[in-house]
Amino acid sequence: MEWLNKEWTPARLNALAGVTAERGGRLAMRERFGEIDPTAQAWVLETVLNGRVPLVASSAWIVPVLSQEAADFLLEETQFLDWFPNEEEEQAYQIPEIILSEQAPYLDQLVKDALWRGLAPWIAAIYGRLPARYASVQMTQYHEDATHEGHFHIDQDSDYSAVIALNNDFTGGGTTIVDGLFGEFSIPPLPPGYALLFDGRRVFHKGNSVTSGTRHLLTVWANNDEDLF
Repeated sequence: MEWLNKEWTPARLNALAGVTAERGGRLAMRERFGEIDPTAQAWVLETVLNGRVPLVASSAWIVPVLSQEAADFLLEETQFLDWFPNEEEEQAYQIPEIILSEQAPYLDQLVKDALWRGLAPWIAAIYGRLPARYASVQMTQYHEDATHEGHFHIDQDSDYSAVIALNNDFTGGGTTIVDGLFGEFSIPPLPPGYALLFDGRRVFHKGNSVTSGTRHLLTVWANNDEDLF
């Protein structure tokens, strides 16, 4: 099975492999990026520029990560697992979820392997560094019966948060993030396999209400547990 989005061609992936393996800091990454194929450079820059949500005080990016096949596989593999809210959270923030490392360790490893290939390059290209680890990989659900509206929050344990769409057969949904000067900015639902990537610790965000169907997401938290510079 091909895990990565069709935008990740072998040439582009191989070109950025050296960049994502580089841990010498922003300057070293920039120099290494300058050595890759010009067409791959152009694709990365175009994706980052076109995918940037135009905010002033905070930023988010829309980038391709997983394939449609991978999204369908995740939905199929988890449909019979136990979905339940995190009772340690305040009730207003609770949504049905699955922590893959607890309920499906084999799936957790497959997903993390794909994320190192398909998400880490975007983190490196945008933020100039790699995460030390993926702290949490969860499947989450929004549907009209269980979750009428999300609530604004930050991800306190996440330096880089990614919300990856897995389906589009629902109405409503999307994500709202808060800009410090201009207030709320609503981002419509993304195509399956695409991620909304942002600084989880600093960007206030919430999931918008779903009016029919069920919105399935892969929610990823990545951390800097060590100084990579």
